[in-house]
Amino acid sequence: MGDGGSTNTNINAPSSTPINLGTGRTAVALAAGGKHTCAILDNGVAKCWGADFDGQLGNGGFITNNYQTSPVTVTGGNTWDSSTGVNTGMVSVSGATCAISPSLPTGMSLTSGTCTITGMPTVTAVNATYTIWANVSGTSYSGQIYIEVGLNAPDISYSSSTYTYTKGSTITTLNPTNVGGEVTTWAINATLPSGLTFGTSNGTIWGTPDTVTAATTYTIWANNSADSNSTTITFTVNDPAPYFSYTSDGSARVLSLYLNQTINPVTPITLFGGGLPTSCSASPSLPSGLILSPSCVISGTPNATASGAFYSITGTNTGGSHSDSIYILVVAFGGSLTITPTSREGEVNSTLADITMSYTHQISNYGWTSGVSNASGVVNNAGTVAGSDIVTWDNGDVAIAWARPIYGSGSTVSHVLALSTYSGGSWSTQDIDTASRTGYKPSMEIDKDGALHIAYIDRDNTRLRYATNATPTGAWSLSTLDESSPDPNNDWVRTGLVLDSRGYVHVIHPVQGSGVWLLNYTTNVSGSFVSTTITDTTADDGKYASLAIAGDDSLHISVYRDTGGSDLRYYTDETGVWTNETVHTGNNYGKDSAIALNSKDEVVIVYRRDDANDDIHMSVGNRGSWTSSLVAQNRYASWLSMAIDSNDDVHISSHSAGTGSYCCNKDMEYFTNASGSWVMTRLDQIGGEHAAMIIDSNDDVHIAHSDIPAGNDLKYATVQGSGKGLTARPVFTVTPDLPDGLVLNWKNGTVSGTPTEVHGNTTHTVTVTALGATTQGTFTLHITGAPGDIAYADISGTVGFAITPATPTVSTNGTTGSVTSWAINAPLPSGLTFETSNGTIWGTPSVVVSGAVFTIWANNSVGPSSTTVNITIGDVGVTAITYPSENITLTLYHTMTTATPSTTGGTATTWGISPSLPSGMSFDSATGAISGTPENLQTTAVTYTVWANNSAG
Repeated sequence: MGDGGSTNTNINAPSSTPINLGTGRTAVALAAGGKHTCAILDNGVAKCWGADFDGQLGNGGFITNNYQTSPVTVTGGNTWDSSTGVNTGMVSVSGATCAISPSLPTGMSLTSGTCTITGMPTVTAVNATYTIWANVSGTSYSGQIYIEVGLNAPDISYSSSTYTYTKGSTITTLNPTNVGGEVTTWAINATLPSGLTFGTSNGTIWGTPDTVTAATTYTIWANNSADSNSTTITFTVNDPAPYFSYTSDGSARVLSLYLNQTINPVTPITLFGGGLPTSCSASPSLPSGLILSPSCVISGTPNATASGAFYSITGTNTGGSHSDSIYILVVAFGGSLTITPTSREGEVNSTLADITMSYTHQISNYGWTSGVSNASGVVNNAGTVAGSDIVTWDNGDVAIAWARPIYGSGSTVSHVLALSTYSGGSWSTQDIDTASRTGYKPSMEIDKDGALHIAYIDRDNTRLRYATNATPTGAWSLSTLDESSPDPNNDWVRTGLVLDSRGYVHVIHPVQGSGVWLLNYTTNVSGSFVSTTITDTTADDGKYASLAIAGDDSLHISVYRDTGGSDLRYYTDETGVWTNETVHTGNNYGKDSAIALNSKDEVVIVYRRDDANDDIHMSVGNRGSWTSSLVAQNRYASWLSMAIDSNDDVHISSHSAGTGSYCCNKDMEYFTNASGSWVMTRLDQIGGEHAAMIIDSNDDVHIAHSDIPAGNDLKYATVQGSGKGLTARPVFTVTPDLPDGLVLNWKNGTVSGTPTEVHGNTTHTVTVTALGATTQGTFTLHITGAPGDIAYADISGTVGFAITPATPTVSTNGTTGSVTSWAINAPLPSGLTFETSNGTIWGTPSVVVSGAVFTIWANNSVGPSSTTVNITIGDVGVTAITYPSENITLTLYHTMTTATPSTTGGTATTWGISPSLPSGMSFDSATGAISGTPENLQTTAVTYTVWANNSAG
């Protein structure tokens, strides 16, 4: 480099030996070549030093293979312009046509007109002689110049020494600036943040950082054969600042949460360009029991109610912060319940005006996660199964009632009623009824207290049996409900059992008629079990029967009519009496029917057509209106089971006899229309016989079935719900019980019916359960009966004088009804009136009555209440007696003119006189008249006293 060193040391630092430019001289311009250096001094003189083996120093000589360590003056004694490098003693060329040979090194050029050589060489060049021609006004001038381009060390930099980037955002390519020698290689001391690339050919940096990286300093080298140069650069990669919302449209999320119910995690939605928070805070603090994760996910179980409030959720990461609002309410109820009216009065035996209810579910944070897997496995491998049914408890436990074989084989196999329960992760089995070959074709339900009720058939005694553990101790109670039943080995024999909203049991099963199979209905609504035949005794309506119950406790039955129709038939008692009709007629429609009701209480029936293909069909409707459709064709179906989920999607299982790979082709197939069309899935390579299905509160499907063609095993299959999430289907209950005759529709809450018993004014509590949350409301109900006891005080009066009105008293006890009319058994004495509107007796008697007894009734629509009343009407006492003459003088033996008295006051009923009249004269005791012919002398006047008497005296 001509740096003053005595040898070519090839080190990356200047020599420590100073260059002596002459006393008092300083360099005003400096040009460093690859191996020599030249300087223009402050006096315009040019001096050079360094390698001189090719005459580079311009002093006319050279030193072979050696270096000139002290400056020498460039030959010619010229001075030089430090700003241009031009010899100040030379005449400038202008207007010339210029040429040079050979071509200048890349980066340098010959200026037309002045023939000046300018530029910055970008490549190295060995020392060479260049001839320059200048043609000026026809005269050609030439000269030579020696040019060597040596390699300088690189001198690199980037536009900044510090860069901060955002994860996921493509950076602007960083191009280094080099003001030194050409770079031949590039290097970096460490790997750049993930996603960024270092160009080893040009030192550029580009890419999209994908990992958050704290500030890190990197050293970058630019190298060539002359030397290396380095610079440092610092990179920081931050997350994009959080940008999120709890709703897809950016509006405020509203959460209505239920007390003590674990919520589904509420996860923020990252909006376009936003990063994920790494820490999170809420203002104010979230309700007690809720947890806010560093990524702003809200989870937990609220354990205290909280008034609705907006919460500001702030998420932070290395890129910054962002906030979103969420409204949270924690309540101790699931929704809003409206009862109309809140008070209702009625009478026994009169239809009550409906009490209606509406419920709006307000708990909002429901996601859905299946609690099962799609699988089928063996529960018990005891042998040939002869029927099964399945229920689930709210805690996820499962129970299967089934006919368990205990000995024998084929047609001689003997069964008992068994119960297998799944709890705590394992199955256990117990025998319930072992008295005889029994337990066939069981049907089972679970009541509101978690107790089980099972109907089944006793094969040995051909009778309907019933088992329940709804007893005070939980012990099993066994009884016979009906002494008639067919051989349960017939595959068309079915039992059906449901419980109504009051806990009463309803059972159906087939019985033998006169050449036909009938259907018997057994219930304990009256207090004890009573069986009646509900089908036409001349029709063969007893096969493949299935039973369901509606929200208003009405019963619905699907059954197959065999002889005389081969149709799907439907029975219901929703009008109060059993009615029946044909649903699907034609050629053998209706075998293996299964019935259920959806949330709108529409009846849904699935069944098969008994032909070579055994297609599956479905009919939906209500009395008199049905729509039938094909579910699947060519499925060789049998032993159908069916249930409906909270979204009213239908789920069906079938034992297929023609599509499997095992032996006799006995697959269990599963169908659902949850997607809008029917989709089939093969659940088990062999199975599906004696199938029973139930859907739990999470919309997961549970199926009990058997694989008789293979291992004779009892099996249990599960299918994950549709994934649509849960639809709130409220269930209404009421306490205390309603009076007999009234029914609470457990699906819509309507109270209706005709009460058959009195019911004191009572406050009833309605509880609505939906998706695990409860809501309560109240109403009062008062059902009255006949009027209470009535009573009158005995009535006494006087002819001609108005009596004090006699008003009845009516006793009440909280259930007595009001009086709507009054009646009396006979007309009252003349002058008295009986008021039929209020039972009052009033008036002025005009006749005497002695102790007459009357019966009086107080009536309403329920019935009468009666009593008797005694009425006595006395006369007015006689106040004066007047004869035509007070002094009567008579002649012996002369007949006197009859003297008849008159009276005032009351009417005399009897008369009396004292002393006795003379002989020959008479006194009429009925009228008081004196008559006759005196036969004895009575010369002294005698005073007689006469009495006029009546009831008054």
